[in-house]
Amino acid sequence: AENPLASTVSIRQAAARALRAKDGEMPKADARHSRFLPDWAPYGVVAALISACVLGVAAAALWVEAERNRQAAETTTQNLALVLAEQIGGLFARADLLAQSASNYYVHALRRRDVDQDPIDAFLADEVRKLPEARSLRILDENGVALYGSDGQAGMNFADRQYFIEARADPVPRPVFAGPLIGRVSNDWTLFLVRRIDAADGRFVGVASVTLRLDGLERIFSRLDLGPGGLVVLRYDDLSLVVRHPHVEVSDADGGNRRVSSELASLIARQPEAGTYSAVAALDNLHRVFSYRRLADYPFFVVVGRATSDYMADWRRNAAFVALLAVLTIAVTFLAAWQLSRSSLRLKAAERRWRFALEGSAQGVWDIDVARNAAYWSARVGEQLGYAEGEYRDTLDERWARMHPDDRAPTQAAIARHHAGEDASYAAEFRLRHRDGHYIWVESRGMVVEKGPDGQPRRVIGTDTDISERKRNETQLIEARLDAEAANRAKSAFLANMSHELRTPMNAIMGMTSLILRRVDDVALREQLGKIEQASRHLLDVINNILDISKIEAGHFALDCVDFCWGGLADRLAGLVAPRAVAKGIAFTIEAPPEIENLHLNGDPVRLMQILLNLAGNAVKFTAAGGVTLRVAVGEPCGGDVVLRCEVA
Repeated sequence: AENPLASTVSIRQAAARALRAKDGEMPKADARHSRFLPDWAPYGVVAALISACVLGVAAAALWVEAERNRQAAETTTQNLALVLAEQIGGLFARADLLAQSASNYYVHALRRRDVDQDPIDAFLADEVRKLPEARSLRILDENGVALYGSDGQAGMNFADRQYFIEARADPVPRPVFAGPLIGRVSNDWTLFLVRRIDAADGRFVGVASVTLRLDGLERIFSRLDLGPGGLVVLRYDDLSLVVRHPHVEVSDADGGNRRVSSELASLIARQPEAGTYSAVAALDNLHRVFSYRRLADYPFFVVVGRATSDYMADWRRNAAFVALLAVLTIAVTFLAAWQLSRSSLRLKAAERRWRFALEGSAQGVWDIDVARNAAYWSARVGEQLGYAEGEYRDTLDERWARMHPDDRAPTQAAIARHHAGEDASYAAEFRLRHRDGHYIWVESRGMVVEKGPDGQPRRVIGTDTDISERKRNETQLIEARLDAEAANRAKSAFLANMSHELRTPMNAIMGMTSLILRRVDDVALREQLGKIEQASRHLLDVINNILDISKIEAGHFALDCVDFCWGGLADRLAGLVAPRAVAKGIAFTIEAPPEIENLHLNGDPVRLMQILLNLAGNAVKFTAAGGVTLRVAVGEPCGGDVVLRCEVA
């Protein structure tokens, strides 16, 4: 402003740069930027990072859930193996008691020389009825001939049976097991328990034989709820198969009755009493989680297996739903990134045009002599208004007449503020009428460079810049911002619509599950339906959270005001948090004074439940030992409202 000649030189240099840009030469910095990094790249990178985070979180959540299911399956098989080992051990103990009772009765009969057939057969029949799983109870003499039997079968010779040979050779009376064998009388698969009988003088006088039904053992196994792919096996110490549920016919010729997985064989060698492993069953090629346990007093162990396809069924459904949500989230993220990149490209294009306009446009210089009411206009000022060099000679009055009527008052006010010393310089934007009749926008800047003795301005120098292009760019910027806001609203609307669409079938699932629960009495089925209902409620909470996000972004989120009871809310909270605490081996309690148990409140119980559930859930998550306590107290009333103070310790 102080040196018009220097301003003229800079104007000419800017004009030369504008001509080069017009001919296709871009600034070097922009050329390098365009060559190495596209404008949309940052948005793509951010979208990719968000997508990677979404996938990572989803994968981590699914992995944690899968591990939890696997651990639950291991715990289930371990507990069932323990219970089953005790049941089978108890069954064998009762069978052994039958054999001992028969032995004692026979020894006493020998001592009394009262060995009539009918009384002894009747006694054996009465004894065998005490054990439903037993098929028969017999007494064989020292030559293996059946003398007496609960089934009335006598005279058959069992001297060639291995169990008779072993019992006769063993000087100590103890249970000897054999089988499964095809019974000579029953013609069915049978497990034999045999005990040696010695007379009062120590002579071997025979054996007491109890035959056990394999189908009876299978009925015991079938009571376990292990799913369609469940498996229960009873094996000898040498891994030979005794009974399997579900039943599979296996011949001795192919060696299948001793065919076990390498995992079981190696683990039993290291841990002979109990263990857990995962393997593919040799007989049906199903992958399962197995737990085995050795019977305390007998040469057997039980193996309980749960198929991976059974205990991971819910996980697969959840995985499909999580994958769908992840895909939708990623799609929305990339759509938003695409919209933002388009808006950014438009903004950058507008900024680039504006920068080129500033670099290429020449500023018109003016010099006004206020005392003589004279004005000097550079040639660029005339060019801005469509005049050739030397043609534009407006006076100050003609300049004011050329200005748009709506812009005169604001411009005069800006000049007055500068002359009064309120502003350090003068700046105003207004419209001037072009030679052909249309208006152009001009940014005028200047300052007083000379004042008279009375302090009034005498000379003012400044510049005029054609800002018509900038005004058009500002309009485009507004449109671009509106487009970006519309894209964000579209995203929020999409999340809201998606949440509503997902919640409708979820409510149907929960409703039908509730109806079925009212009509079903089977405990196992009710437990499975309860799991479905619990999972549905969890998914509904996730959907509601998505809907809350869309409401927050849309500015429509509001708290509910409904009547509720603190006691019911506390019970629901305990029902959700206590199982997690028990699973970690810690305690979870809620301490509240009796007067608030049935206290009726008005507020938003859902949000309050979310807050308390997050506090208590995090406390349980990060507590390794001891317990977690939620304390509730009534605080000082505030404006007629009830104040509850909740703390987690």
